[in-house]
Amino acid sequence: MAKLKLVIRTDSRRPNDKATVFIRITQNGVVNYISTKIKVEKKYWDAMAGAFKKSHPNHVRYNGKLNQLFNDAEKVYLNFELREQKVNTTEIKAAIKGKDQLDFFVFGKQYTEELNIKGNYSGYKRVNTIIKKLKNFHKNMPLKMDEITVNYINNYQTYMKSELKNGVNTVHSNLKVIRRILNLAVNRDLLDDKYINPFKRIQLVTAEGKKAYLTNDELIAIENLKIKPKIKMALCRDMYVFAAYTGGIRVSDLLLLKWKDYDGVRIEFTVKKTKRLQVVKLPTKAIVIIEAYKTLALAKLDAESKTAKAKKENRKKLDNLYVFPMLDTKDDLSDAKLSLNKIANATAIINRNLKEIAIKAKINKNVSFHTSRHTFATLALQKGMRLEHVSKILGHKSLTETQIYAKIVNKDLEDAMDVFN
Repeated sequence: MAKLKLVIRTDSRRPNDKATVFIRITQNGVVNYISTKIKVEKKYWDAMAGAFKKSHPNHVRYNGKLNQLFNDAEKVYLNFELREQKVNTTEIKAAIKGKDQLDFFVFGKQYTEELNIKGNYSGYKRVNTIIKKLKNFHKNMPLKMDEITVNYINNYQTYMKSELKNGVNTVHSNLKVIRRILNLAVNRDLLDDKYINPFKRIQLVTAEGKKAYLTNDELIAIENLKIKPKIKMALCRDMYVFAAYTGGIRVSDLLLLKWKDYDGVRIEFTVKKTKRLQVVKLPTKAIVIIEAYKTLALAKLDAESKTAKAKKENRKKLDNLYVFPMLDTKDDLSDAKLSLNKIANATAIINRNLKEIAIKAKINKNVSFHTSRHTFATLALQKGMRLEHVSKILGHKSLTETQIYAKIVNKDLEDAMDVFN
């Protein structure tokens, strides 16, 4: 029975000199070596594990490549074993020597792990979901990079549209991730020079999505809706209205907003999505809402104190409390995975309540928290705010992103002319 192991070979004894990594095949006392063409400084090689040490800056990438080559060698070896044939090391060499094609799913897994290590847990989850969808299409079989051709991509697009009923933009976002993984493999020089990236001949198409938003009357209807105070529905309503008047602040940023981010006139926070600092001056209606929650928060802190001195000391805790108490300040949200899950759960609760609120307010629209962002943009433009100012407040990278709202406002003006028909 043959034994396979990853080893390095070098005549040099200096730790900084590079050695080539080989697959060592031992059978009946006979040793053969297959070069992986990968070199490593001896100080970065873990002889016991047969892998790059974690101290190497690119250990994930190189270990992934080595694992791929080693697995290929093992597969050839197992095929001989299953056929009860004598293992021919020459044939194993021939099977993997010079093999430059990565398995897409193997490399995709490496890429998602890199996202996870960097703390981008939302990206990690999203890319994993997209890869899993492609795996299902490919019947969970290995997928070599050179199998992903223009024809393959076209067939996959058809599958997503017809079988999965995915929309144009969903198909687009899925293909963008596949393209990113292929480009990354090319940029890291992991593919053969003859490899042709199919996306050079494919134009990805997007559709202009319809932005759901509330009219001024609908927003006021939600504001004035009678809801029992101190219940979750009231909190969800207040958060929505606050966001609609406060630059369309995203739900993730509003959930994480603390009292230290509010100075009585404006809020200042780091946008979770873009990592950019955002400062928004609050209009009167937003100040009325936030001050009401400040009064409640202080009353709760005061109730925990028995003396005036304790009350004064206890009020210092306010800065680190959430403005809108949907999340628990005891949770360590510096953990990206926990933060994402907590925000996702809170968002689901908010959206469920908003659907009930819309029904109670007799609004026949699919109201989610994100519509507060669209509502702010359209109302701001209708009230005369300049497009570039709306764009800045929304945190858009360019005016192009904001122009969709200008089109909505123009369409509303055109529809208003129908009164003459």
